[in-house]
Amino acid sequence: MEKVINTFIVMVAVIIMANLVAASLASASTNGEGISVYLKKYYQSHMRKIRGWHNVNGTRTYFTNTSTKPVFTIGAKPVRGKVYKALYVIDVNKRAVMKKTINNIKNLLNDPRVKGHIRVELLAFSPGVHIYFKRNGFKNALLELKKDGVEIAECANTLYELHIPPSKLYSFVKMVPSAQGEIVIREAEGWAYLKP
Repeated sequence: MEKVINTFIVMVAVIIMANLVAASLASASTNGEGISVYLKKYYQSHMRKIRGWHNVNGTRTYFTNTSTKPVFTIGAKPVRGKVYKALYVIDVNKRAVMKKTINNIKNLLNDPRVKGHIRVELLAFSPGVHIYFKRNGFKNALLELKKDGVEIAECANTLYELHIPPSKLYSFVKMVPSAQGEIVIREAEGWAYLKP
């Protein structure tokens, strides 16, 4: 019985202390905004710095000081005048992989070492064709890539084998005879093969 009473006393003490801490935090917020607003501001100003990224002028930047641009100290140096080529391949029907592929392409297009000196093709085949299905939520992202010069390609063999009419796909998707042939030719032409 004594243990139960001691446990109860400790629990009451913890609850009282928690309330005192919450009250002091609430009063610490300068405009009397309340604890939730205070904690939200704290998170925004401190926790994101700990994670090492900030949204600066709409661009995700990986450095702790938001007032300056990062100085890159390592990495491959681009060859002056060279046009780089990258073939992104998607062959799975997983939204997370589709989003990651699109984000990876955007990251490449915005890399200052190759920006303006890069050709990119996004090639889908097998279940990856779903990235091009109408009303799948990727239309705007794909159109943005297309606007940035990315070639949007689909394997015609996939449509034939899976009995998918071309009318199910966005109209701006271009067809290649086979994904395998496209990969072989692009690699022979010196394109980097990228598959998230």
